[in-house]
Amino acid sequence: EADTAKIDWKAQLIHALPLIMILLVALVMRFFMLESAARLFIDEVHFANPVQHFNDAPDVGLLIPFSSVAAFPYLYPYWQWMGSEAFGYTLVGLRAASAIFGVLGVWAVYLLGRELFDRKTALLAALLLATFPPHIHFSRMGLNNIADPFFGTLALVFLARGLRSPGWRDLRGNFALAGVMLGLTQYFYEGGRLLF
Repeated sequence: EADTAKIDWKAQLIHALPLIMILLVALVMRFFMLESAARLFIDEVHFANPVQHFNDAPDVGLLIPFSSVAAFPYLYPYWQWMGSEAFGYTLVGLRAASAIFGVLGVWAVYLLGRELFDRKTALLAALLLATFPPHIHFSRMGLNNIADPFFGTLALVFLARGLRSPGWRDLRGNFALAGVMLGLTQYFYEGGRLLF
């Protein structure tokens, strides 16, 4: 029985290896020279200021807008603040949350491809997104644009799973999770609010 568990574990690892490699490629492409490739702020100053607010004020409301110009809540700058605490108060720290969301977006596209098509199609879609220049660009900037596609894709994943549930009965809560993910798209860039 222990030998069977070992074989199953090894088979699962071998089965997951292509996805792991694609996610590693996505991670490297998003973190490589993160601070020096784009040396100037690209609208990132609007997010650097709210990140600093977490150091200045102990009770920042995460869902209130941080600017009168753009009604973005403090939620994404909070994640950027955590990245700055982990990687330092540099461009890497400010952009780390976006890079992580970029990798998570590749994983979400893989899940959607598995749900709608098959494993090979899902791996191809994940590889294409991992190397897609516009996606790489936005996942290397300290902006909240990259969070909407991640949550929107997960909403589609859970919606597809819910529709495939037997007898339209959603015993696993997939429709509820789809609704939660859809709701989370509203807390980032306006594109998510309008598209989803």
